[in-house]
Amino acid sequence: MVTRDACSPSLGNTTLPEPSAAAEAFVKLTGQKGVTLSDLTTILADDPPLANNFLRFAGAIVPASVTPIGSIRRALMTIGIKDALSLVPALSIMTRRDDHGLPPAFWDRPLARAFAARTLALLRTDLDPAAFFACALLYGGDRFKAATPTDATVTEQRADTTTPALHQHTDLLRFADTIAESLQLQQSAPSLADIVIAGRQVRLNRPECIDLYDETLRQWRRWQRAARLPVPDTLSGSTDAVNGAVPPTDRRTEAIDTIKILIADDDPLTLFILRRLLEQSGKTILTAEHGEQALALTLQHQPQMVITDWRMPELSGIELCKILRDTDSTRHIYIIMLTGRESEEELLEAFAAGADDYIVKPFKPKVLHARIRGGERLIRSHQTIIADRETIRSYVDRLAAANHTLQDLAMTDVLTGLPNRRSALSRLKEVVAEARRHHSPLSCIMLDIDHFKKINDRWGHDIGDRVLKQIADVLSSSARGYDLVSRIGGEEFLVICAHSNLDESRQLAERLRQAAANTVISHNEETIAITISCGVATWDETMVDGEDMTTAADQALYQAKRRGRNRVAVADGRQLGT
Repeated sequence: MVTRDACSPSLGNTTLPEPSAAAEAFVKLTGQKGVTLSDLTTILADDPPLANNFLRFAGAIVPASVTPIGSIRRALMTIGIKDALSLVPALSIMTRRDDHGLPPAFWDRPLARAFAARTLALLRTDLDPAAFFACALLYGGDRFKAATPTDATVTEQRADTTTPALHQHTDLLRFADTIAESLQLQQSAPSLADIVIAGRQVRLNRPECIDLYDETLRQWRRWQRAARLPVPDTLSGSTDAVNGAVPPTDRRTEAIDTIKILIADDDPLTLFILRRLLEQSGKTILTAEHGEQALALTLQHQPQMVITDWRMPELSGIELCKILRDTDSTRHIYIIMLTGRESEEELLEAFAAGADDYIVKPFKPKVLHARIRGGERLIRSHQTIIADRETIRSYVDRLAAANHTLQDLAMTDVLTGLPNRRSALSRLKEVVAEARRHHSPLSCIMLDIDHFKKINDRWGHDIGDRVLKQIADVLSSSARGYDLVSRIGGEEFLVICAHSNLDESRQLAERLRQAAANTVISHNEETIAITISCGVATWDETMVDGEDMTTAADQALYQAKRRGRNRVAVADGRQLGT
C-alpha cells in the first residue's frame, strides 16, 4: 500500500490516516488468482467515498471527448487493475479527512502536485504514472517511499514496474510541487518563468512546461468540479476547449466598469499617472514594476486587460506578451503595449508577439480612455462568447451523460443487469476482428438452464425470474475478468472467451456448470435445484463470422441436452461432466 510517512512540506507534520479496510481488501484481492472485475467492483462499491474518488480520478484523466464515466466497472476498465493497485490506497487515505480533523482544503495542493506528477511521468519511459501519482500525493520532500503494495504476492505482480526507482526522482517531485504551488496561486506563488526555469532542471523545454501546466490545470479543475469543490476564481479564465463541463458563470452580467486592469511599467511616474486616471473611471487597478512581477500578478489575479511597457528589466513587455499568449489561462487577456516610438518595425513586432493595441508615450488621457473603451468592447464580447460556450458545454455534457445512460439501457438486460443480445453481438464482432488480426484464440460458451419451463409452470414466473437472476450472478462471479457474460434471450446465456482456446473454454464451462449445480433456491420450504447445460465452440479460419461460432456452440449445447443435460459438450463431439 502507499506509505504514510511520505508527507510533503505542504502537509506539515500531520500524521496521515491509514487506508480504508476496503482499500486493504482491494490490494489483497488483486494478488489472488481467479479474481474478476466484478469482485473488485464490489469491494470499491462497499466504500462509497473511495468509489467516488476513484470515479473522479477516472473522469479527470480522460479527454473531454470521451463519454463520461458513470460506473465503477468502467472506471476500472479505463484505469486498469495494475494502475488501480497503486491508486486505490492513496485515494482511500484522502477520504478519511474528517476522521482525523484535517481542514477542508488539506488535499488541494497535494492533489494538484499528484496530477502534475502523473502528467510528467507520461512524458517519460522510466516512470509508472499511477505509482508516481500516488507517491506525489503523499510526497515527503527529500525523503519519500514508493507507492507500492506490501503484500508479497502483489509485490511480485508489480515487479515489472518502475516503482522501486521512484526514490531517485525527488527533482521531478519538486518540479511537480512547483506546478501545484503555481496552480494554488498563493502569495508566494512562482511565476510561469520560474516554472520554465525549474523545468530546465528536469530537461523540459518551455513548450513542454506550458503543456504540462495546462494539462495539470485541466485535470485538477475536472476533479474539483466532479467533487463539487469551489474552483479558484483565478483559474476560471481558461478557454481550454477540453476542460469538460464548466458551470455557468456570471461573466455575461458582470459590469464592465468593474474591469480589472494590470499596469506594468518600470517608471514610477507613469505607473502613478495611469493608476490615477483609470481608478477615476471605476476600474480595479493592479501595478507591477517589472515583467516578472507582472506575470506573477497576472497568473494570480487574472485581469481582463494588461497595459505593459515595452522595455522593462528582467522580463520585457514583448516577452511578457508572448508568455501570456502561450498559456491557456491567460491567452484571452487584452494587451495594450506602451512604447516610446512608433516605428513600423516595432509595431509589427508588438503585434506579432500578440499585442492587441498600442499607445505611444507620452500619451493623452483622452486617447488612453478611447483605446481602453475599444478594448472593453472586445472584452465584453469575449465574456459573452465564453458564457455562451460554457452554457453549451454544460448542455452537451448533460446530453452526453443522458445518451450514455440510454446506451447502457439499450445494451443491458433489465432483469439480470447483464449485457443483452445486442451488446453480445456487438462485442462478438470486435473480438472476431481482433482474433483475425492477431491470429489469437477465441471461443464461446452457449448455456441454457435445464427444464426452465417446468420451473415457471410449477412455481410461477416470479420464481423463474429469481432463478434467472441467481444464475446470472453465479455466471458473472465464476467467469474470468476478461470474459463477457450476457443473456441473449429466455433462459439462454452466452459467454465470449477472448484469448481462450477450446480446452481453456471447456474448463471454464465445467466450472460454470458446477457452480450452477451448487446453487439452490428455497421457496415455501421447498428446494429448487438448478442445473445448466453448456455448449463450447472455438473460432477457426473456416468460419465467416462470429455467428458461425455461436451456431457451432448452439449445436454443441443441443448435444449436451440430448445426452441428459447438466453437462458440457464441445463442437467436435466431445463432452465433459454429468
